[in-house]
Amino acid sequence: MKNYRLVVLAALLVAGLSSCNKAVVEGRFTAAPASGTVIAKTLDGASMKTVDTIKVKGTDFRYSVKLVRNQPEFIYLYCGQTKVASLLLNVGDRVSVECDTLGSWTVSGSEECEKLRQNEMELAAINALPSISLKKYIEYYRKMTKYVVENSGSMTTIPVLFSKIGETPVFSQATDAVVFRNVVDSLTQRYPDSKYVKMLLNETKARTDRMALKTLLESADARSYPDVKLPGMDGENHSLVEYAGGEPVLLVFWDANDALNKMFNLEVLLPVYEKYVSAGLKIYAVNLNADKSTWAMAVKEQKLPWMNVCDSYGKSVDLFGVTSVPMAIMLTDDGLQRVSDVSKPSLEKAIAKVLK
Repeated sequence: MKNYRLVVLAALLVAGLSSCNKAVVEGRFTAAPASGTVIAKTLDGASMKTVDTIKVKGTDFRYSVKLVRNQPEFIYLYCGQTKVASLLLNVGDRVSVECDTLGSWTVSGSEECEKLRQNEMELAAINALPSISLKKYIEYYRKMTKYVVENSGSMTTIPVLFSKIGETPVFSQATDAVVFRNVVDSLTQRYPDSKYVKMLLNETKARTDRMALKTLLESADARSYPDVKLPGMDGENHSLVEYAGGEPVLLVFWDANDALNKMFNLEVLLPVYEKYVSAGLKIYAVNLNADKSTWAMAVKEQKLPWMNVCDSYGKSVDLFGVTSVPMAIMLTDDGLQRVSDVSKPSLEKAIAKVLK
């Protein structure tokens, strides 16, 4: 008898734990839909995927969805081609949906679901306008920015950040990267394992990089080329512009982990440097290998006498359009002049042209 009771208790415990990992949706149509089914979809990257088909009994339907704790899920319900509800569900949620087959719905039982509904309705309203003035766009942008700032710990901010008016993203300015960063920082603390937060993190990084690039390019107007500040052998950051000091400088990209790149240093670059250093040649060499110890050892072993810096994260790659290594670019007040190839004759020709 004892063993039997233990088995029953264990079964009840498992059933209880299983039910705790679900959210339940109780739905009702204002009139019975012709299809008799509701399709549940979720986001899969930038597209939707179907996760379930729900039978409608008369006007009512019930949907129980399995979830992972602390990983809220966006669930979109469709009747035919019409979306009849957008939901943000977490473990333990029990929500009620009243909808029609034209795309209107109300929801109760979840504050997050209601926030999601209101945001979607506002976006739909502005997209339904025959024309959208700049004033109207700015008003909407400011309202949504305020919402995102005030609700940075809510997953409902993610659809807002990716929303569009027509084909134009609402958050399309370079400085919006700051807004993305504030949200992703808050959400990462609350939902570190969420696929949606990880997606937002990737977008935030891309936007942050673009904002940094834009800032660098804008600051380059007075000197014809952008600046980079990278750590040198002494551990301090060294500015390309400050090192150049208004004089021409040869910018070189290389990989300290590549034998051919190291041969290039000794057989091509070093002889060229020794020939033109008295004429004022400066070299700013950027290592693009992430292993700083390998780079430092190579610089010391080869006794490279110019400015050596390490770009472990590849920040300068897009900035200067690096496609292969070794690569050399001559920088002057007139701008950037990519050396056609990194042979000794080509380098000497490019250097002699500016140091004549």
